[in-house]
Amino acid sequence: NGTDPSTVTSATIGPTAAYWQDLISPVNSGDQYNYGSLLSSNPAKQVCGFNPNTQNGYPIAPTTDPVQMVYQTYLCNSFNETSALFVFDVNGVPGTNVDSNGNPVNTYFPTPGEFTWFDGQYSSLYAWRSISTSSYNALEVTLKKQMAQGLQFNFNYTYSKSIDDASDAESVGEWGGLGGNVINSWSPNQLRGPSDFDLRHQINAEWVWGIPVGIGHAYASGISKGLDAAIGGWQISGLTRWSSGFPVNVGTCFCFETNWQLTGNAIAVSKVNTGRTLFDEGAGVGKLYNMFPNGPAAVNDFAVPLPGFSGARNQIRGDGFLSADLELTKAWKMPFNDRHELEFTWDTFNTFNIKRFNVQNASLATGNSNTFGNYTHLLTNPRVMQFGLRYQF
Repeated sequence: NGTDPSTVTSATIGPTAAYWQDLISPVNSGDQYNYGSLLSSNPAKQVCGFNPNTQNGYPIAPTTDPVQMVYQTYLCNSFNETSALFVFDVNGVPGTNVDSNGNPVNTYFPTPGEFTWFDGQYSSLYAWRSISTSSYNALEVTLKKQMAQGLQFNFNYTYSKSIDDASDAESVGEWGGLGGNVINSWSPNQLRGPSDFDLRHQINAEWVWGIPVGIGHAYASGISKGLDAAIGGWQISGLTRWSSGFPVNVGTCFCFETNWQLTGNAIAVSKVNTGRTLFDEGAGVGKLYNMFPNGPAAVNDFAVPLPGFSGARNQIRGDGFLSADLELTKAWKMPFNDRHELEFTWDTFNTFNIKRFNVQNASLATGNSNTFGNYTHLLTNPRVMQFGLRYQF
């Protein structure tokens, strides 16, 4: 909460202060802990975040109290608490006494030595595990009509929910997929939630209709072959897919509050509404679609999780999928032989040029406050047409 460092001392903390008193080497006589997280070109000058003197409006000062030093270092590494731990454990905390070259005379490490908390052999270690569980429940409804009088169709509706700890396949590698890493190894189920592929509603439909006009059909069956060549032999068919919104994670800043290698996910701190809003970003940028009704200001609805937590997984949803493909076919029987036929086809994919955006490519890291929520890639493809002519016998 940005508490004034001067009020955070061993005396004010009480008995639990013994943890740091036992684990941080006491300073030598006449020396002080020089706190800090990053060394400038002059090691005697410590840099706290981006301000060498203050943090959250409070002065940061050298101290002989290990608890106060630890708190100041954590304050300087807000949302990067594992980096603060790295300072104590691997870098060591320099003292204020310096030699003629400005280098600290003493550097203070944990009393057991370096790598008291971190492993001395590696900073991160990836491994696959298969001890998780997943669940999928669904209601599936199919309405089907067999071909009769030139018409057939299939209509499928699925109402479902899929839950797991991670959805990535083994083949994607440690940096592929949609981020199936375990953030807190001691509490691996913290990210249990909707699967990356979870869709509450899905509809798939396909249909074929031979227009019943012309010789041998219900209407105008007695017309001449010449007229039948013009108005007979038409068929139209289609394929449609629609789904509700895809889930997506909200990332954080360059923050390592729980895992020194992985940032985890942000958490919603207020009710979040999603939609699709067109914003004019000004000259040189143009109009952009954003996932939130209030645009990039929605970044204020999310926060970095506290140390020890992994954040929330797939807590919001963006666009779903929608596309409709159509095919128009015209067939002509050859006048010299009814078993010979010329067929013309006109196919259109995404006939209505529907636009749905890919949530996985949206700008959804809280560190990108100016572009937060902006869509950048389409989930659908632009309309494409193709024509075909086939002679069959």
